[in-house]
Amino acid sequence: MSGGSGGVTAIRPKESRRTIAMKQEKARAGASKTHSSVAAKPTRSSGYATLRPGLSVVISRMVSVLRFVAAVAAAVLLTAASAEAAVRIRIDLTAQQLEAVTPQGETVRWKISSGRRGYETPRGTYSVMRMEADHHSDEYDQAPMPYAIFFSPRGLAIHGSYERGLGRPLSHGCVRLAVANARQLFGWVEKHGATIEITGGAGGGRSLAREEVERPRVTRPPRPMYEEPAFQSNWGGFAPF
Repeated sequence: MSGGSGGVTAIRPKESRRTIAMKQEKARAGASKTHSSVAAKPTRSSGYATLRPGLSVVISRMVSVLRFVAAVAAAVLLTAASAEAAVRIRIDLTAQQLEAVTPQGETVRWKISSGRRGYETPRGTYSVMRMEADHHSDEYDQAPMPYAIFFSPRGLAIHGSYERGLGRPLSHGCVRLAVANARQLFGWVEKHGATIEITGGAGGGRSLAREEVERPRVTRPPRPMYEEPAFQSNWGGFAPF
């Protein structure tokens, strides 16, 4: 302590290194406590963080639904495109006519012979089940059915026929075509596929009754030619006079 003009001045003793270190440690402890208390307080950002897991689940489900819808739409468009690229076959039972349109727009119309009375060709929309270029019917005595395009589980087909009578319903339910026309249609369908639509009724032409068609014809033997009878005379050696 030193005297002056009536005042007293206190001299602070120098702090030791140990004291300084203790003060720094206390300051650090206080700072970390303050930080932890601030972090423990709920804030708006922490509330959003708790909502994120539920929101991600919703978003994931929405993405799955959108993917499913996109897949269905793509399948529908693909089906429509494939149907548009196929040969469109329309069969009119009333007119006894087949119309075929290729994907390139080429159109043909041919006479047919559909199922007769009792064997009517069924109406409806069909797809091609199988194709055989050289088919013979197991049901009807191996009858030839060249260039057969089968469209029904009943074994019905569009095929060529060597029989006469196109333009009238004469078959057992199949759709008969001239062989050359059946060959051309077979090639188109083999290349592009086809959709088959059958409409109308079997009213075109005269439909023969089943017994009229299936009754065997009776072949009569030819009549014998008439010949003059040969007479022999027994008067050759008779001389009355």
